[in-house]
Amino acid sequence: MRFYIIAIIILLAAATAIGGIVLRKELPYQFDTIQKRDSVTIVNQDVWNQRPLSVAISQKGRQLATGTIDPEHHSEVFTSLPDSGPMEIEISRIDLIGKLRYRTKTISFQRRPDRQAYVVLLGASIGKAWKLGDFANRVNEAQVVFSTRAHYDFDKTGTLMPLLNLKVKPDAIIIKQCSDYFPRDFQKSADTVRQWVAEIKQSGIRPILATTVPVTGSGPRKDRQASIDQWNLFVRELGQKSQIPVLDLADAVQTSEENTFLKENFAQEDGYHLTMAAYDRALDPLLEKFTKEELHLY
Repeated sequence: MRFYIIAIIILLAAATAIGGIVLRKELPYQFDTIQKRDSVTIVNQDVWNQRPLSVAISQKGRQLATGTIDPEHHSEVFTSLPDSGPMEIEISRIDLIGKLRYRTKTISFQRRPDRQAYVVLLGASIGKAWKLGDFANRVNEAQVVFSTRAHYDFDKTGTLMPLLNLKVKPDAIIIKQCSDYFPRDFQKSADTVRQWVAEIKQSGIRPILATTVPVTGSGPRKDRQASIDQWNLFVRELGQKSQIPVLDLADAVQTSEENTFLKENFAQEDGYHLTMAAYDRALDPLLEKFTKEELHLY
């Protein structure tokens, strides 16, 4: 039996060598690269991954440092790197099967001598569709790295806790809920968010609250709007009482101050998912202004 296992591994390796890199799949993980004055941190966004990953940083073909993104912290920190210049990060699976199945992922970046703020939006569909990882490039804001963690349930504890356990923690975490999760038990939900805020603060991270994007008045979910309005009022009041910044997404896309339903031209056919126009014309300008006037992270 042992002979057959060894033979299979040899055949797989030979097939990979013969077929070349095209036989292997892309490494199925997304990464954040955060630069501080004295370090570079690589974060695996996909906390479901429970395998260690090999990381190497090089410049002009010369390897500068190696490390491991472990499944406990989902991150690795590199120090003593040059202060400037283009660099490459190479990330790969460590296990033999992983090496045979997946190609090495290469990320190019420009080393900066100053620090970047790291801000993570803890949300669901809107956070993911917003493509916040590209936001800094869209608005030419190189001093902040935005990232998202999509958790498709109101209770995001399982995704929040790994963020608090990174080797270099986020500077801020934005807590956001989607209209999918309303109506619900208001008091229990409010207590849950207060607990998250306390845990984020205890970890030395700045909490930020976001309001929930409304639904349209003509869509099939219009009966949820009263519950969403109640939630958004709570979020704004909690922010004011606790001196926590509020990213008011609802205000940016609602019809008017008096009519809190989602603008019809900002909604897809389902009446609650946003169009690209909503992201481009409403949410990007909101976040750009919020970053400059409210974050004060760098």
